[in-house]
Amino acid sequence: MSIGLAVALGFVGCGGPHASLVPSAPSTLPVATLPSGPIPTVTAFSVNIGSTAGGTPLKIIGTNLQRGASVAFGQATVASNSWDPRDAPGTSLHVTTPAHAAGQVDVTVTNPDRSSVRLSQRYEYAPQQSFDLNGAWEGFSMDGGHAWIQFTIANNVLVNASCWELGNTTVSLSTPTTNGEFSSEGPDGFRLSGRIVSPSDAIGRLTAPACGSDTLWRATK
Repeated sequence: MSIGLAVALGFVGCGGPHASLVPSAPSTLPVATLPSGPIPTVTAFSVNIGSTAGGTPLKIIGTNLQRGASVAFGQATVASNSWDPRDAPGTSLHVTTPAHAAGQVDVTVTNPDRSSVRLSQRYEYAPQQSFDLNGAWEGFSMDGGHAWIQFTIANNVLVNASCWELGNTTVSLSTPTTNGEFSSEGPDGFRLSGRIVSPSDAIGRLTAPACGSDTLWRATK
């Protein structure tokens, strides 16, 4: 056997009779999508602390804030769910905070065009029972109606509640709050439940003859 033939057979033996000598095509790497718009900025939050259970209504104020932006609180992300038509375009976002463990977290706002801003340790989560519940709370329905809600908590006891829309309903109550939450029933099918989600925000549901059935509300003090 000649040396040339031995070398040729050696190559066939190493790769097998069906081995291809054609080099494989190079793999195609994904192309990164770069931000296409101006970088957003955040100058203020309507509130800097909220319940670990989430549900705190939060307004973010800044510039270049696009509709549909997502907001991450630590590792939990929510979508902006509304905007205020009274504000100039791009200057505000409204979100409802997600649940999170207690402590301070970074907040990251990411626009649909992928431009983003990150604020270090900007928002604090705390147990809702740590907030001061006492005082006069006043708010409105969140389901498209025009009901106004008012209630008073004194010594951590819900003592009265009122609502106005088609008429007026006012009841006296005596319901202790538990871990920042309350649920109470009065005469004529009046039912009020809620929880405190920040030092100045509460959310809940109301059923009353003058204000509808199972109405969502938000109140502040």
